[in-house]
Amino acid sequence: MRYDRQTRALMAEITELNDSLDEGVLVKLAQLEKTATALNDDYLLGFTYYYYAYAKHYFVKDRADFTQDLSLAVRYLMRVEDHELLSRVFNLVAIDAFSCGAYDVAYNYYMNARQEARAMGNVLSVAIIETNLALIFMELADYKKAKHYIGNAIRLLYDSRNDPNACYSLMAAYVDDAMISVGQGRLKAARRALTEAEKYIPENATQAEDLRISRAIIALRLAFAENNAKEVQRLERFLIDCFREEPYPADYIGDIRSLCTWLIERGHPAVAGRLIDTVNQKILASDTGHAIRSFSTLKVHYYTACGNDRKVREALEEQQALLHKQRESLNRMRKYTMDLVRLDNDIRTMRRHTKEEHVQLEKKAYHDALTGIANRYMLNKLLEASFERAHKDETLLGIAILDIDYFKEYNDTFGHPAGDRCLVSVASAIEALCEKELPEGASVYAGRYGGDEFVLIYEGMEREKILSLAKGLDRDIRALAIMHPKSAIDKVVTVSQGLCVSVPARKHKVWDFLSGADVALYEVKEARGKKSQIKNGVKCRSIRARDAGERDKYGAL
Repeated sequence: MRYDRQTRALMAEITELNDSLDEGVLVKLAQLEKTATALNDDYLLGFTYYYYAYAKHYFVKDRADFTQDLSLAVRYLMRVEDHELLSRVFNLVAIDAFSCGAYDVAYNYYMNARQEARAMGNVLSVAIIETNLALIFMELADYKKAKHYIGNAIRLLYDSRNDPNACYSLMAAYVDDAMISVGQGRLKAARRALTEAEKYIPENATQAEDLRISRAIIALRLAFAENNAKEVQRLERFLIDCFREEPYPADYIGDIRSLCTWLIERGHPAVAGRLIDTVNQKILASDTGHAIRSFSTLKVHYYTACGNDRKVREALEEQQALLHKQRESLNRMRKYTMDLVRLDNDIRTMRRHTKEEHVQLEKKAYHDALTGIANRYMLNKLLEASFERAHKDETLLGIAILDIDYFKEYNDTFGHPAGDRCLVSVASAIEALCEKELPEGASVYAGRYGGDEFVLIYEGMEREKILSLAKGLDRDIRALAIMHPKSAIDKVVTVSQGLCVSVPARKHKVWDFLSGADVALYEVKEARGKKSQIKNGVKCRSIRARDAGERDKYGAL
């Protein structure tokens, strides 16, 4: 739908405010919601509720409203099949679920986001989602799966490396790849990945700074492995300074926990202790329950390794106090997680219904309503495609026109409902031929041409085989034993078939084949009208024979 200038300007302003994380976006969204509701526009409503959810994720921190807005966004956007915004919605849910430690929920939503990104052909979005999937398995220490997803991301991003927007993501992916290699104990591979990351440091200083902590953490591990004491000291000071300046160290809880655990297990608890002391107060003051619990567990591990029983007891008491304090928060988190699971189930149901609707619409668009086989529109497409293949491969193409003998008399005798049932039965016999197992490369397609006429397309087979199948179809329709007392041919319903079989030449068109088949069908009908001795038959011509004014032999059953 085209929106007026004021609405478009409001949407652009919301996008800009959202990108700069300006809380003023909430006021603008309230304005847009009124417009979207008045217009009853699904896309505009989906757009509004997606950005509401995004704003509440960052500013309001109310997960009940967050999930409600997401649910509304999904429902409206799925109606209009807007893959871009749906991908963003699912990605946002996954990021939030990941930050809560609900990794299974995050995985499902990332997979939904990836499906939508693939549907719109957005390679960059697919690559970023692959990177996020790798982060889930890094958290779970499943480095094999993490490597698989980060490998996918790097391949996609490398192919798009000339896109400025891909450079930062490629650098980030290489940094994550280095982190995974460190987790696997493959330090040389980590060094190579870090070296690759340096090649794609963006000119934007802010973007480059975003990854300084992750890069330093990897470099510190490498320095320890290489016994480079001077570099260890430099990187330790650098990280401590970074964490002192960093307003949200809880965002790095996974990296911090992984690094400190690694330092403790390799006999460097003093370095881990200094890092833990640096971020302790900021993490405890954050409102990220998952980060606080994870950090509290790390402290217990650290003090246990140091043999400081008093500090272990204090850390355990702190952990118990946190659990008690966060009990209500944990209950809310469980409810939130269950809401996300329910929303995921709703999405699956909506997808299934959408798919079923698409199947029904496709069936209506491409299939004959009465008989269920291809309609005239689809038949034309099949004819053109088969003709092109036969012309390109220089192979025989057979096109047949089939009609039911004395069908008007059948309708006049038994009525149109019986006539419809007769058409359905004949179409079923034709469809059975199309589904018949044939030699490799051979196919039969069919469609309703109109009234009691059908067209069959034979490709990838010799002339004798085409004739054999056509004659077999004649017998199959007779075997239906549909009584027809007004037929001058037999007591049961029969059909006549005219075939045109040739290798398409450059000068030929599909119409030439149809015209040849029509002439052959006319000749069969003419012979039967004269009450010849032929009970039933199949007439086959070639374009070449028709052009020369010659006739092929009459093939009769």
